[in-house]
Amino acid sequence: MREHLAAAVIGDQIFVVGGRFPNTGALEAYTPATNAWERLPDMPTARGGLAAAALGGKLYAFGGEIPAVFPNTEEFDPATKVWRRVPDMPTPRHGLGAVTVGTAIHTIGGGTRAGFGASTAHEVFTIR
Repeated sequence: MREHLAAAVIGDQIFVVGGRFPNTGALEAYTPATNAWERLPDMPTARGGLAAAALGGKLYAFGGEIPAVFPNTEEFDPATKVWRRVPDMPTPRHGLGAVTVGTAIHTIGGGTRAGFGASTAHEVFTIR
């Protein structure tokens, strides 16, 4: 059981990642058609308050806090089941939102200080 997790859809699966109490890097995929959960390799950085979005068939995890706010961005490839670190977000944030539009992920809002705060940050991530 956890809160402050993130989720995104790739194909016919819902990927659920991270969360806290305690902080975790847990990654699971849920397939509604079969009502089945699959445990996948943990995200390298255990964290809560992160955001996730899918782009190009891969899962991206942005920001979070453990306990400090940080800019980490990590990519998970469901085909190889491998995580890799990708360039950080310019503005460290937790509690942010992420959404895919076309060929980019937009990260919006979130706190820049641990435990509280808000920002108007809007940054765009594209596959490099």
